[in-house]
Amino acid sequence: MTAMIVNKLRPPYFGAKLIERPQLWELILKSGNRQVVVISAPAGYGKTTLMVQLAGIMKKPLVWYQLDEYDNDPAVFLQYLVAGVEQYFPGFGKEVLQIIAHGKIEKHLRLLAVVFAQSLNKQIKGNLTVVLDDYHLITTPTIHRLMQELLQQLPDNVQILIASRMSLPFSISRLTLSGKVYHVGIEGLRYTSQEISNVFAKQHIELSETLLIQLEEKTAGWPAALHFLETSHSSIEAFLHNNEVQEIYDYLASEVFDRQPKEIQQFLEATSVLEVMTPDFCDLLLERSESYQILDSLARQQIFLTSLVGKKKTYRYHQLFREFLQERLGTRRQALLHRAALLFREAGEAESAVEYLVAADSYEEAIMIIKEVAQRTLNRGGWQTVARWLETLPIERVATDPWLSLYLGTVEVRRGRLAEAQSWASRATSLFAGNGDLSALTESRLLAAQILCRYGQFVKSLKILEEILGQISGSPCPLTLTVTLEKSLCLLMTGQVSEAEATLRSTIEIVKWNNEKYFLIHLLEGLGDLLYMQGNYHKALQTYQQAAELSLDRVLPSYYMQDSISTIYQDWGEFDKALDYAKRNVAIKENLGLDEVLPSAYIQLASIHADRGEWKQAEEQYNRAIQLIRDHNGGRFYLVLNLIFLAQCLGLQGRWIEARVKSEEALMEAKQLSGLALAVCRSVGSVVFAQTGSLREGADMLKEAIAALEKMKLKKQSVTPMRFRHGSILMIMKWLACKHSQKRRCNLLLN
Repeated sequence: MTAMIVNKLRPPYFGAKLIERPQLWELILKSGNRQVVVISAPAGYGKTTLMVQLAGIMKKPLVWYQLDEYDNDPAVFLQYLVAGVEQYFPGFGKEVLQIIAHGKIEKHLRLLAVVFAQSLNKQIKGNLTVVLDDYHLITTPTIHRLMQELLQQLPDNVQILIASRMSLPFSISRLTLSGKVYHVGIEGLRYTSQEISNVFAKQHIELSETLLIQLEEKTAGWPAALHFLETSHSSIEAFLHNNEVQEIYDYLASEVFDRQPKEIQQFLEATSVLEVMTPDFCDLLLERSESYQILDSLARQQIFLTSLVGKKKTYRYHQLFREFLQERLGTRRQALLHRAALLFREAGEAESAVEYLVAADSYEEAIMIIKEVAQRTLNRGGWQTVARWLETLPIERVATDPWLSLYLGTVEVRRGRLAEAQSWASRATSLFAGNGDLSALTESRLLAAQILCRYGQFVKSLKILEEILGQISGSPCPLTLTVTLEKSLCLLMTGQVSEAEATLRSTIEIVKWNNEKYFLIHLLEGLGDLLYMQGNYHKALQTYQQAAELSLDRVLPSYYMQDSISTIYQDWGEFDKALDYAKRNVAIKENLGLDEVLPSAYIQLASIHADRGEWKQAEEQYNRAIQLIRDHNGGRFYLVLNLIFLAQCLGLQGRWIEARVKSEEALMEAKQLSGLALAVCRSVGSVVFAQTGSLREGADMLKEAIAALEKMKLKKQSVTPMRFRHGSILMIMKWLACKHSQKRRCNLLLN
């Protein structure tokens, strides 16, 4: 046996700096009853590394066969296999070698497979594992047929591990159906977030949660990229910003790109401008007709191309591979992006058209489309899409256009950044007035009313909304319905609950008649919230369900109404269900960056923690909401609620002095709002004031709160997430008075 043969039959040496993957090892080792293990993934996914690690921990003989292009001769292939087994079992395979010596191997494939298998069965004592590494380099059909035959004949004590960059070119379906095959693919080989952390922990680098998420998104757990980053001198931040990635690009070029025919290279480069690909769109973009065959072949070869789950014939490149391909495009990239944008626009996909125009630096064309579709996108709840568009434009360009300024102001309202929203609204109003566009001023006035409402200036907001409704005539339009929703919210906040309900119910009937499904969903949600606040839980849930059933996604599009559902379960005593719902609600809003509505979600979660006696967690949620509102100069209504219920939380722990301070803060804010916020604040604050020595003042506050809430016709025992009952509060205050022998005051409280 030559030195070359010896080297090919030895596992490569990687040193000691390998990340251990015990969970993956365990899965493969437990597959010992599976005769064939197929490890299939693109270059750099650690297939060879994994098998080397397995070789080190397997307690049985292991034959390693490192394949290359020179092994495509069937005789050579079989000779190496025989030599590998013979290292452990001298004299193995003499019959096989005799058949090879006679030549005409193709005519004797089945005989060779049977004789090889019989030799294994006779001579192998105990267990044996055979590794075939880099099988994708084998292209000879004769060898594929031989392997297919051999795998069918293997004795039970022999296991074969095959590593390849592509799917096996021969069928093993019969073995798979009989449970004798174990597959490890990209999903099993990519590093988990914990394994990514372990890579850098070995270098004493602790990754923040943000950096870990960014690395996971950038690399998709591709081990090669993380190994290059681990061993290079570049910083993680530089890598994330596409600096110092040349070593990775060189690897992709040599191991993947350069091995493709010229025509496929050109296809890869050109289609890299697409976020996702379909064969039909690739044909349009490149003016060709065989994209399906190319994409299908690339997917089978696993050329860093993923078929998207649930989407037929839709693909996406690995992010790093896509960036590598785009760098090679050079100046051609802009023209391809522009062409893709025009094709998307022709297909009616305005959102994609904008994205590609901005990427092509065709800002003016992008702005034209944004103006066409932004308002419709906002009306359908897609403010984050509009935000993404606007953020890609130069801010100076946004500031010179009244419509772009208006849209950015609307986005800032959704983010809960009221000061910024007010600034953009004022700019839009000024630009519209300067252009003499009086009809557009209605849109900017609506935005101003929305900002006033979030600031708690409900009366001023209502006045503007009524004026807008008086100017709009004819059948309902998106503007009319948006104004109506805002009006119902202001009516509710000012305690005009019956009027708010009447407004919603009458508008619902009109919208049903006009089949405006999207707005009907929102109106039903608003009605559900009113029913919730009136204590009609079952009707509220039925209304929410009706709204959800109308939605294509079977979810509620409004971010406030979903907070009420957890509180309903809380009031029913189903605390685990309520807590789970509230936690998921907060997580969704945090992930989406919904700063405007997060304070509402935090108060719901805090109230459930408080009901469970989890005071630390409750305080944390209340304080997060308060800080968020103050950081963004956000909505005052939820600032009041979080302050007053933080006070109650402190009081329930016996920390009455701290509770008094928070109650006074809440009351100071609430007096500027009046209506519902002030009534709730007085109702809860009354107990705190009574407990801290201001019994008479507390009694007056409670009576005013009861009178206000009764006038609002709110039958719900708790208008807010924290449950309180006026009767219970009276009893507490009576007890406090009697405790201090203040009988006269006690009698006054009961009058």
